Amino acid sequence: MSRSCSQPSRAPREKSCSPMRVLWSGFQFLTGKRRKTFTANRVKAQSVSRRQFAAMLRHPFPEATDREIARHWAPRLTVHERTVLNWLAETHSASIEDVFIVGATHGVWTTMAIMVGDRTREEFLTEMGQGK
Repeated sequence: MSRSCSQPSRAPREKSCSPMRVLWSGFQFLTGKRRKTFTANRVKAQSVSRRQFAAMLRHPFPEATDREIARHWAPRLTVHERTVLNWLAETHSASIEDVFIVGATHGVWTTMAIMVGDRTREEFLTEMGQGK
């Protein structure tokens, strides 16, 4: 399997990342000629995103109950405690604005550590894809 120039590799690169190759890849993407190898499964993607957002909400309070976590986040996000409890129960999805606010409070590195952990891009795509 070959990697794109933008993906970090744990093994030696199979392709050269010459400027021309990067430009050509960008041109193909912009003109719609990029090969599409991933098809999302919306149900799986929703489950993954809800689980990871709940982890972001819980991260600063590892020993707290869901109700305590909801009491903390609700006024900061200007939502009802019940809304936060629904997010923690993974029965409702948060808006991108709420995800962004929570992520910003953690900072980029902590947010990505919570969201990604040790998983690779391919593992995420497999988890959220239709298996094609």
